[in-house]
Amino acid sequence: PFVALDDGESELRSFGLGLAEELVSSLGESGFVQVLARTVTFGIATPYGDPASLGSRVGCTHLLEGSVRRHEKQVRVTARLVDCEAGQPRWSRTLDRFVDNPIDCQAGMAEALGLAVAEHLGAVESEPFAPTPDQSYLKHLFDESESVSDEAPG
Repeated sequence: PFVALDDGESELRSFGLGLAEELVSSLGESGFVQVLARTVTFGIATPYGDPASLGSRVGCTHLLEGSVRRHEKQVRVTARLVDCEAGQPRWSRTLDRFVDNPIDCQAGMAEALGLAVAEHLGAVESEPFAPTPDQSYLKHLFDESESVSDEAPG
């Protein structure tokens, strides 16, 4: 689960647990990566535990851990993918969202994190860069200026 960095805030702890639940479900349903059952992941969840011993105990190569912070209506989630064998973070992502509906916010964050983890692990290909209309227009102008300079007498 995601650790609430403000120990006195039960609402933030609940948000972190809900996010972890949503992420386990999202990753499990996607089929991109193998995910341990929720009962296993929540049973071994000990913040700042040794990734190597946790990984060997449950037979996994990576652990996803993270934290949740809040300021008024804004929530910040930081997630890290830890290589169990090396005990080192291999990937990290921070997401900021304004929370009007916690369930929708958790679902959106879980989807974004799940896709990013799957991309990092090579389970899915990342989306190719799609230029904005302004970028396409600027490239068109640049290409035209290049072709004009190539045609100039020299």
